Amino acid sequence: MPVYMITLHAYRSWSEDNPMGYVQRGEHGIKTPDPILAKQRASLAKNPPRHFTEDQKQFIITQAQEILSNRNIRLHAASCTSTHTHLIVSWFGKEPIFQEIKQPFKQADLLANKVKTVLATLLSKREESTGNRWFSRGCDCTPVNDRDHLNHLLEHYLPKHRHESGIVQAFDKGSTGP
Repeated sequence: MPVYMITLHAYRSWSEDNPMGYVQRGEHGIKTPDPILAKQRASLAKNPPRHFTEDQKQFIITQAQEILSNRNIRLHAASCTSTHTHLIVSWFGKEPIFQEIKQPFKQADLLANKVKTVLATLLSKREESTGNRWFSRGCDCTPVNDRDHLNHLLEHYLPKHRHESGIVQAFDKGSTGP
């Protein structure tokens, strides 16, 4: 049973001039801040940076749970700050959404993009806004290696997001096995 932490980033919420550095899609590691690149990319952007409000954070978590449960995907826990959302999910791999996709990472990536698309549509409808970006391109799908890793995420990593004015919600903590 694959278990993944899916991370969805708010649109333009982590600029290249961030003092902590930035991540370049498709490359590994954190790059040093680059104010010139940040300015160039900001001039090309069609929408302002997105930061989720308290109501939007709770809406994202509630809707993610519904989206996933409708696809027979288990949501173990979720956190949402003004800049990103983490979803810890598991599945059996035979759900209709995956059809012929057998590789867990490709399943996770497909799932993340479906959830992101539906969340963006629901947020736009709720906020009565069209044409605005809610999430950045791509997503992060991190495999959860074992029970200790899962426990660390549930007990330490996600709860620390409360210090970033984040909302953290754990769901059924029952067995993760079939």
